[in-house]
Amino acid sequence: MFWFGCNNAAKEIVKEEAIFSRERAVNLGILPYLGSKFVVLSAICVVQVLMLMLVIYGVFEACHPLLGLQSPPAVYRLDYVSQFGVLLLLAVTGVAAGLLLSACVATPDRANTLLPYLVIPQIILGGGLVTVGHGVLRILAYVLSPVYWGYRAVHRGATDVLPPDFPFHQNYDDRVWISCVVLAGIAAVLLAATAWFLQQKDHGRE
Repeated sequence: MFWFGCNNAAKEIVKEEAIFSRERAVNLGILPYLGSKFVVLSAICVVQVLMLMLVIYGVFEACHPLLGLQSPPAVYRLDYVSQFGVLLLLAVTGVAAGLLLSACVATPDRANTLLPYLVIPQIILGGGLVTVGHGVLRILAYVLSPVYWGYRAVHRGATDVLPPDFPFHQNYDDRVWISCVVLAGIAAVLLAATAWFLQQKDHGRE
């Protein structure tokens, strides 16, 4: 979901730089411009998250009577509505990260080139492939990885179902609202940084 948001937004600002500069000359505000981008791209993410969940869980539910396939047990995941909300928040955070990337680069091609460098660390620090339990890796995940917080919210049972000696056992507070607050805070910081970079570009053109 984070990748969806980043990919949607990574070229949105830089591809319109000439238009943005011209409109700024006639008093286009940075916050309204950034807000319009964020709202539209977030609406696209709503559709993307819904389609992804329909494809994944719809297949499980449709094939259950025929093949016996089942979705992961409820003890290991959030319910569908809560999971949709968390994944949407993660995608929206990806939109904010993509807009920041778009504001920092000079060309759309540069945005495409740098996008993997933004997404790949999220895969490593997310917690699904590598255990993020303690030490430097956990600190980096806490500070730099929205995917870690999204995975922590949707992944149930790591703290109370898995035995303590199991590799993926965790000892964190897994209340969903904590991860959601952190994701919202990260998105707000990224949007504020984007606005600052756009303002610096204004100063550079003066």
